Amino acid sequence: VRIWDLESEFILCQLSSPATTFEQLRFLSKSNDVLFGISEERELLEWRIDNQICDPDLNIETHKPSALVLSPDNRWLFAIGEFQSFAAWNVLEHRLEYSYEEDLKSPKAAVFTPDSKFVIMGGANGHLVAWNVEQIKVDATIASSGNEISSMAITSDGKTLVTGHTDGEMQSWKIEYDQLKGQIKAFQLNSYSRRDSKKILPHKQAVLSLIITPDDTKVISGSRDRQIIFRDLQTQE
Repeated sequence: VRIWDLESEFILCQLSSPATTFEQLRFLSKSNDVLFGISEERELLEWRIDNQICDPDLNIETHKPSALVLSPDNRWLFAIGEFQSFAAWNVLEHRLEYSYEEDLKSPKAAVFTPDSKFVIMGGANGHLVAWNVEQIKVDATIASSGNEISSMAITSDGKTLVTGHTDGEMQSWKIEYDQLKGQIKAFQLNSYSRRDSKKILPHKQAVLSLIITPDDTKVISGSRDRQIIFRDLQTQE
């Protein structure tokens, strides 16, 4: 794993680990000295950049993590695993907080809401699950009309969620909150994926990556079909 300086384009340091190939890397958003990664062998590793070695203390018990998501407040690291499981790691206290292994519809992708209170997971058959981090329970779940969810992105106000699917489809969702109970109440599908009688899809293959611009005006999707598409979040064009 190499860390580059964007201005000078020089390699700042090179990190060693037992793994050979990495599929995902995540920096703490408010720090440059902690890095998490998932290897091709589905091992979860942590580096402390100051000593440039893999931290041997990190051991999150979950079934082969397929997605790694950090909360915006840098408190939580969720490792989303296969077989309907995930583990919640307390980054500040450096310990496993809890794990969950039932009825999560085999999550494949996940995203935190901006307030770090909820994790929204997407998985097999287009299911969406809202997990309440503080209350440690499922708030809402819904099956979408799309295929398996492969990527997700959320706006800065936490009110709009975009999902990418393995068949190249994309969907947009309005998230409804119950402020009094501190819960996500429901997901409401906002027609997004350019459906018509011929079902024209945004991509020809799986949507592997989604990013919403900081001003919440555009969504950028990357696909296995080697295309990157910029789309207006409101007009869907």
